[in-house]
Amino acid sequence: MSRALLAVPLAAALLAWVSGVFGRAFDYDEVMQAHAIWQIAEGLVPFRDFFECHPPFLWYPFAPALALLPEGPELLFGLRILSALGFAAWMAALLGAARAARPALHAKWWVAAGAIAACSPPVLDLAVQFRPDVWVWAAAFAALARAIGTRAGFRRAAELGVAGGLCALALPKLAPLFPAFVLTDLARRGREERIREIAGYAAGIAVGVALALGFVFAAGIDPREAWELSVPYHGYVAAHAGFAHNLWYELLATPGPLAVALAGVVAWAAWLRAQRVAPTPLELAVLATAAIQLALVPFPYVQYAAPVFVLAAIFVPYLGAWAERIAVHWRPAPHAALAGAAAIGVALVALPLAAGWQSRDAARFADVQRVILELAPPEARIAVPPPFHPIARRDAFYGLIQTWLPSGVTTEQTLRALALPHADQVGEPAYRRELEASRPAVVLFTGRREFFYSPEQAAAIDDYLTAHADEYRRVVGLEPALWVRADLVAAAPPNAE
Repeated sequence: MSRALLAVPLAAALLAWVSGVFGRAFDYDEVMQAHAIWQIAEGLVPFRDFFECHPPFLWYPFAPALALLPEGPELLFGLRILSALGFAAWMAALLGAARAARPALHAKWWVAAGAIAACSPPVLDLAVQFRPDVWVWAAAFAALARAIGTRAGFRRAAELGVAGGLCALALPKLAPLFPAFVLTDLARRGREERIREIAGYAAGIAVGVALALGFVFAAGIDPREAWELSVPYHGYVAAHAGFAHNLWYELLATPGPLAVALAGVVAWAAWLRAQRVAPTPLELAVLATAAIQLALVPFPYVQYAAPVFVLAAIFVPYLGAWAERIAVHWRPAPHAALAGAAAIGVALVALPLAAGWQSRDAARFADVQRVILELAPPEARIAVPPPFHPIARRDAFYGLIQTWLPSGVTTEQTLRALALPHADQVGEPAYRRELEASRPAVVLFTGRREFFYSPEQAAAIDDYLTAHADEYRRVVGLEPALWVRADLVAAAPPNAE
C-alpha cells in the first residue's frame, strides 16, 4: 500500500518533468551554456575565442553529444533530457548518501522525501532546464556516498580531496561541501588518524588541481583567463548586484516547499535529541553549504534557490521517523504520514502542471530560432542574443552574453574596472568594429528598450543598422524585429520587406 501511495507523486513528478523539458520557455542561461558547448564542438576555445564567465569544465563532456542532435531548437530539448537525467542522478546520490549515513531510517521515508523534492516548483523549474552543473552535484554526492561506505584512512581522504577539488573548480558554489564534511568527520578521529587523513586530503586536492590544470592546458585555455573571468568577475558582480531582495526572498516566495524543508530540519534536530545521537558529517556539511549560500548569494534566482530545497530533502525522512515513534500510541501514524507525503507532493506539482510552463513562449523562441537558421547560412555570423539565438550559429560579437544587474553595472564595466583579460574586446567601439568586419547575416533589434543587449551593444547595433539601412530588410510578421542582409533575401521574398 505504501508503494502505491508514493507512486502517485512520483508519477506526477515524472509527468511534470517530461512536459517541462519540452514545454518550458527557453532561459537565457541555458541557451548561453548550450551555445558555449556548440562553439567548443566547433573547435573554439572559451575565453580566447568567445567571452564566458563560468568555469569551462562543465561544457566539454557534452560536446560529443551534439553530433547526435539536430541543429534546430530540438538540440536544446536533447540537452535538457541529459540535464534532467543528471538532476535525477543528483537526487538519487544525495538521498543514497544520506541513507548510508543513517541506515536506521526506513527506505520508504527516503523515497517519500525524494518524491516531495521532485514535485517542488523551484526544483521542477531548474530540473527541466539545461543546467550542466547538475552532473557536478551528482558526482559530488556519489563521491560522498562512497566515502561514507569506505573505511577511514589516507586513501579515503585522498579520494575526497580529489573529488572535492575537482567539484569546487567545476562549480565554485560546491566549495564548502567537502571541507565541511572532512572537518566534521575528522573531529571524530584520534590525533594520529587526523594527521594521516589531513595529509591524504591535502594530497588529493593537489592531485585534483593538477588534473584540472592538465585539462585546461590540453584544451588550449589560458588558466589565468579562466580564473579571472570566472571567480573575480563573479565576486565583483555579486558585490555590485544591487538587488532589493536576496536569495532568502526567493525561498520565501515558495512557502510550501519552504515549510516542508523547515519541518524536516526541526524533526531532524528533535530526533537527534530524543535519540541522543550526533548528526552525521554529511548532514552538517549539507547544512553548512546551504547556510553559506543563503548568507553570501545576493541573487534571487531559481538556480540558487532550488539546490537549497534539494539539499533539505535529506532531513524530510525524520518526519517519517517521528511517525513511527507516534505509532506506539497511534498505529496508523506511518500510513497517515505516507499519505500526507503523497498529498503534499501532488499539491506542490499541481501548479506547474496547470500553468503549462509558458509553452507559448517556448514555441515562440523555437519559431524565431528556426527562422534565423533558415536565413543565416551556416558559415555566417549573427547578432542575436539568447534566448532567441540559435545554438548552431556563430556570433558577430566576442562578448555576446551580458550580465544584468539592478545596480546598472554591466559586463563591460566589470571587465574594465578589474582590468580583466579581453576588456578591449567589449564596449561600443569594439562592437562597431566587429559588426563592420562580420556583416552579420541576421540582426535582432527592436529599436525600443533592448532587454537582452547591454546599452553599449544596443548603441553599436543602432548605429550599424542606420549606416547600412539599404543593406538590410526586416522580416515581416515576426516579433521581435529581425533584420536580414539584403543579399541573402531572394527576389520578391514573402517574408522580408
